[in-house]
Amino acid sequence: MVRPATELDTTRGETAHMHPSFLPDGQHFLFLAQSSNPENSAIFVDSLESSGRKFLVNSQVRAAFAPPNHLVYLRVETLLAHQFNLDRLELVGDPVTVTESVVRSPTNAWAAFAVGETGQLAYRTGSVTGARELGFVDREGKPRGASLGGGRDNYQNPVMSPDGKRVAMNRGEQGSDIWILDLVRGGSTKFTFDPAVDDHPLWSPDGRRIVFSSNRGGQSANLYEKPSGGAGQEQPLLTSDHPKTPTDWSRDGRFIIYEDRDPKTGADLMILPMTGDRKPAEFLRTPFDERKATFSPDGKWVAYSSDESGADEVYVQSFPPKGSKWLISVAGGSQPRWRPDGKELIYLSPVADDQFMGVDILSAPADTEFRTGVPKKLFITNVLTGGGVQRNSYDVTRDGHLLLNGGAYGGSAPARSMVTLVLNWAADLKK
Repeated sequence: MVRPATELDTTRGETAHMHPSFLPDGQHFLFLAQSSNPENSAIFVDSLESSGRKFLVNSQVRAAFAPPNHLVYLRVETLLAHQFNLDRLELVGDPVTVTESVVRSPTNAWAAFAVGETGQLAYRTGSVTGARELGFVDREGKPRGASLGGGRDNYQNPVMSPDGKRVAMNRGEQGSDIWILDLVRGGSTKFTFDPAVDDHPLWSPDGRRIVFSSNRGGQSANLYEKPSGGAGQEQPLLTSDHPKTPTDWSRDGRFIIYEDRDPKTGADLMILPMTGDRKPAEFLRTPFDERKATFSPDGKWVAYSSDESGADEVYVQSFPPKGSKWLISVAGGSQPRWRPDGKELIYLSPVADDQFMGVDILSAPADTEFRTGVPKKLFITNVLTGGGVQRNSYDVTRDGHLLLNGGAYGGSAPARSMVTLVLNWAADLKK
């Protein structure tokens, strides 16, 4: 018989329980409770024989038990060891710093450290967590001008405004907010202020509004809308029990396509009409994950990625769907983007790290069959695509170049990172 081991506490704004790990007795276990209020995210201990969990420490990322008697966890990027009484299931005294600058993920509460049963500790140090550079590159991956936004930072999901003068993006690790970067005047402005995770901004075709997802109020990620100038309050656009991520807005302004993550079928594609009763309709619901859907500029086609073959590939279907689909990528593909003139489809291939590919569109406006040329290699980069909820790594400018969010501007190698293995590490804490 399967039963839940934990239950979300909505009074704390909890949105997920993650990274469970057993203690030595095989009955008690640690887990991370994530909250829409980052101050409430914490490590708890619970038991298979009861439902009475016990708070241990506030944390944004996972923790691990290190035999014989320490809890190891991260505070920002500092790795801490805290004495842990297994009989009383509580922390004792103050934590001790083990090392600084440990790599962590801003998207899935993961941190790069591991502990062994006989006194080993391994951790990875390197660049600032999630840090990457944002800038324009040409078709060969060469930088066009200086990096944007003041250098390396935790940028995510950059998307150009329709007039090419602004960039909306996520920024920040303790939760996440949306910022607007002004490409004409310079500087960036904070756009959302809620302690929840505000994610995946999407511009309206006229540039006057931004739609985004947010788990505010301890709910699943719902869709919200706010004037792009920043004045006024954001308003709920679509709420439901399933987490949602907006991925594109048709150029005529009539439809938004978004990912709907159903526990039974995974990531599906839904259409939200922006007129009439605004009742969502299915575009594609299968047992597989369909992601990153985007309308062609003329609104006739939708490109998306799907793992139905066992690996992510890029496909195209007509809009509205008529049952036919066309495989676009070769040997893997994700994050498709149309060139604004509709004559090319660009995507990321996993071959040789992350390879940008371009496919010429050969279909005429009146065609009912989608025709393309052979995918061509553009350049290799090191963009970060994220985990379960894929992050947007790039956007296509009006002149067909790329706005790139990479480990280093222009796709060069990221800052050096290294893994350190320490034997009998707990003995050093006493020195």
